[in-house]
Parts: sequence; structure tokens; C-alpha cells
Amino acid sequence: MRPFLLFLAITDLISAYFLIKGITHPLILLFLWIHSIKGFTSIIGSIAAGYYFDWMGLIDILAAVFIALIPMPIIGELCKQAAFYVGILMALKGAYSMVWGLL
Repeated sequence: MRPFLLFLAITDLISAYFLIKGITHPLILLFLWIHSIKGFTSIIGSIAAGYYFDWMGLIDILAAVFIALIPMPIIGELCKQAAFYVGILMALKGAYSMVWGLL
């Protein structure tokens, strides 16, 4: 389980780099799907457990939304500033997950 958690933490850090820099790359679609699936399953699992504030799942969903919006011509330019802050949150989440994956 720990190698899988480390893999997910590394995807968080890579996505954070893409979001902070505002980079568009064909590989980013893979991260869009990873964060969408990870965010939705995390939120659904948390609601099923009675925990209604899943901040990690919310950050994954936000990252997926901004990853999808950045490549769009007009909308992407408007969203780059917000994507920068979501990228910082994603980097903090990735670092947090990396620490817990290594412990």
C-alpha cells in the first residue's frame, strides 16, 4: 500500500508543478483523470464514513478542474492565477502525503 501512496503523492507534486507554472503538456490529461478519480472516490468514501469535510479530495477536484481549464485559450489565461494557488495547495498536499507514505 505504501508504494501506491508514494505514487499518488508524486502525481500530486508533478501536478502542482504543472499548475504553478501554468504548463500545458499532453501528459497532463493523465493527471486530470488521476485527480478526478482520486478526488471523487475520496469524497464519496468520506461521506459514507460520516466525515463531511474531506479537504484532500476537494483539492484533487480543484486541481482536476484547473488542469482542464488551463489549456483553453481564453479561459486558461484568466485561470492561471487561481491555478497557481491551487498548485501551491496541491504541493502542500503532496508533501503531506509523501511524509505519511514514508512513515
